[in-house]
Amino acid sequence: YMAPEQARGDGTEIGVRCDVYSLGVIVYQMLTGELPITGNSVADLLVNLLIEPPIPLREKVTGLPDALCEMVRRSLSKEQVDRQSTVTQFYDEFLAAIAGAQPELRGVPLNDTLPISDDDSLSSAQTVAASDLASHGATGRTTMPRGSLVSNQTATAETLLASGRSRMPLIFATFSVMTLLIVAAIFIYVKVVPHRKKEAEKPVAPKPVAMAPAPMVAKKKPIKPAKKPVSIPEGYKKMKNIRGSDLCFFMGDEKGEEAEKPAHMVCLSPYAMDRTEVTVAHYAKCVDAGKCSVPKESDDKSEQHNCNWGKKDRASHPVNCVDWNQANNYCQWAKKRLPTEAEWEFAARGKNRNTLFPWGEKSGDCKLSIVWDDGSNMSGCGKGGTWPVGSRPKGASSFGIHDLVGNVWEWVADFYDPGYYKSVASSMVRDPKGPAKPTASRVLRGGAFNTNAVKATFRAGKVENVRMTHIGFRCARTLPPAKK
Repeated sequence: YMAPEQARGDGTEIGVRCDVYSLGVIVYQMLTGELPITGNSVADLLVNLLIEPPIPLREKVTGLPDALCEMVRRSLSKEQVDRQSTVTQFYDEFLAAIAGAQPELRGVPLNDTLPISDDDSLSSAQTVAASDLASHGATGRTTMPRGSLVSNQTATAETLLASGRSRMPLIFATFSVMTLLIVAAIFIYVKVVPHRKKEAEKPVAPKPVAMAPAPMVAKKKPIKPAKKPVSIPEGYKKMKNIRGSDLCFFMGDEKGEEAEKPAHMVCLSPYAMDRTEVTVAHYAKCVDAGKCSVPKESDDKSEQHNCNWGKKDRASHPVNCVDWNQANNYCQWAKKRLPTEAEWEFAARGKNRNTLFPWGEKSGDCKLSIVWDDGSNMSGCGKGGTWPVGSRPKGASSFGIHDLVGNVWEWVADFYDPGYYKSVASSMVRDPKGPAKPTASRVLRGGAFNTNAVKATFRAGKVENVRMTHIGFRCARTLPPAKK
């Protein structure tokens, strides 16, 4: 019955919305006979609480009011902000959903019983439905129609208060004790048992036997061969490390283009991403080292003037007019690699499903990204081509990574298949790398100076050997596991 944030162990998020989640679990179980989230072990359950969505009520039970299914769905949301904000709100929505389906069934509003304190806790809002009073009143058990939420019979305020006050402390105490026992059991199982097991499996060292001391011989330290200094290209360290025990998010957008659907759970291993797109100056070092070819032509001859290579005033602009193989060769030379599509999207969006642009939920303007036009004809739009990388710091993602929307589209490692998401949507995917079988195109992400702002979930594909003025790239690298 614990909420996802409790399973994650984040004490800063514990509050009334955790109680709302638990109430949603109880209602779900009462209506379906099953828990919304289960697992084969404690560890499995904790993981599922974080990533597995419950099967919708309407798919488990037919004939339920839509309003009831919706309010339960909200209460079981992984994100706190999507749930009801108070227990009172949950209770009122529940009664309204039932009354909307059958007006003759009515509930007891919380405000008609006891005043609600500011903390909105169950201990201060002692409320009992009239059906409970009717079945436990002084006149004996009252027969009620099957399925009725509340009897049409009434009870006095004194009876209501007495019943609530006599039963709620016991219920609250019992619930508290059970919760503490469950948390303690999980803690012991996860933290203590594995260590005890390891200690039990350690071989017992034999006791040392007293022996005559051996003559001391001076040992010569082996001479280690001198390591050759590794030449690290400029910009290698200008990366953002993206670490954490929970790099999981919903990739894609249910309301987007067909290639963005369905949104599906993805979990990533720690990695680092370039804070900016690779510049002309950075790429020139690879050319000078003889490892990269010169990007001097665009497939669109009418746009040749917007290729940045060879222009002295564009050293800090993103290198463009490069094909996928040129981008891949540079990243390998720099001891990096092209990012996967999933890594790119997480760097742009983070964990919040509502973040469709690096800067937030809504499309931005030329103050946030280098795009073609925002309708204001303001200075700073990309009608003249690319701008120096990082020119729009306000449009950086929550990780401090720049130009993930605008300036130039970016090559990523994955092959492009518009139907790929559908093939992996049935389960959580760890470190996806795109279609296993090669396709004719590679994925492009992020938009450019010649487009309007595109969402961080938008996917496009181009053949590997295409070179355009609006296509560039950035690099990533895998991080070692965090030291325990």
